[in-house]
Amino acid sequence: MRYQGGKNKQWKHIVPIIEDYLNGRDNVWYIEPFMGGGSVFTHVRHNLKLGADIDSDVISMWKHFLQGPATLPSPSDINEKVYAAMKEESNLPEWERKYPSWMHGFVSHACSYGGKKWGGFAHFNQKKNEDHVKEAINGLAKQLDEHYLPKLSEMLVVSNFIDVPVMPNSVIYCDPPYEGTLGYGKEFNHEKFWNWCRVMVSEFNCTVLVSEYNAPKDFRCILELGKKDGMGTTKCGCKQKSKTEKLFVANGNAL
Repeated sequence: MRYQGGKNKQWKHIVPIIEDYLNGRDNVWYIEPFMGGGSVFTHVRHNLKLGADIDSDVISMWKHFLQGPATLPSPSDINEKVYAAMKEESNLPEWERKYPSWMHGFVSHACSYGGKKWGGFAHFNQKKNEDHVKEAINGLAKQLDEHYLPKLSEMLVVSNFIDVPVMPNSVIYCDPPYEGTLGYGKEFNHEKFWNWCRVMVSEFNCTVLVSEYNAPKDFRCILELGKKDGMGTTKCGCKQKSKTEKLFVANGNAL
């Protein structure tokens, strides 16, 4: 699904590593505290999975869509006028909105330019004959068709990373807002996050994997992926035509 910072192109490289750490242990939980666009979560083949996100609309969206492809909206249901109306009511309590929470979760990201939440309606591109809304829905349909639905349990919760329920020996994959980028409209405490990762290892014996550009010295890089992006997402507004995303593992979590 189109989502700012999403892993719709990188998941094929990340998921096999996660599954190696899970190593077929059916009694071990796989946990994602930053589920977002769900590209990694929906493709990890494991029976015990817990996905979390601080955005309640995003979790409502996944609970809705994981019921099956028939839950997808029609491209004709979403236009610039609908987008504007939804954005205007986005800060209202759910019971005061005209549009349902799951639709807010989808439209706010997948129908926005670059997948940035309410970052501007992704118009039809006449030069390239691209219908971004239709492409977003078709892309999500493909993701749902490919996704792995566990036999035993699939839990989705609204939570920040600190309060995500964690079971001992879990494999945790984190895709937090990257340090030095614009993020998602709210300040993110990176130091607090890295300390939480350390606690997950030291006190819960968890394996912790993190996608970022850089990490503290006690986290080891196990994967590097080149990425093209000309949207200028740094705080200073500099263009980032090429980036190197990395996957880190907390020291002591070697395979």
